[in-house]
Amino acid sequence: MKKAARKPTRRGIQARRVSKPRASARVKQPAVLKLPAHFDIRSVGEVAEALRDCASNARPILIDAADVTSTDTAGLQLLLAARRAAQARSVAFEWRAVSEALRATSAIIGLSEALGVP
Repeated sequence: MKKAARKPTRRGIQARRVSKPRASARVKQPAVLKLPAHFDIRSVGEVAEALRDCASNARPILIDAADVTSTDTAGLQLLLAARRAAQARSVAFEWRAVSEALRATSAIIGLSEALGVP
């Protein structure tokens, strides 16, 4: 919070002027992106398009990977690129839910930490 400016009054007592928060400082609601059950090279095009839409609005991204039953390096590479792009723009990229399949594949490939998989 900014320090309030002091304004002299008639009696010499200083009053603090408190500034109101601006409406433009509101936090944007996250865009929830639900990944398909088979998140692989065949589905990355659709997911990439959805991620571009989220990025163009500068909204925080919340990934729901609860239904993912299989994934490959193409899917994980897309998520890693999206996460890095979001970080570069200071936009949140977080996980709502992660399936065991995605968690296991990202661990095998060595991307769990880079992806921020919980």
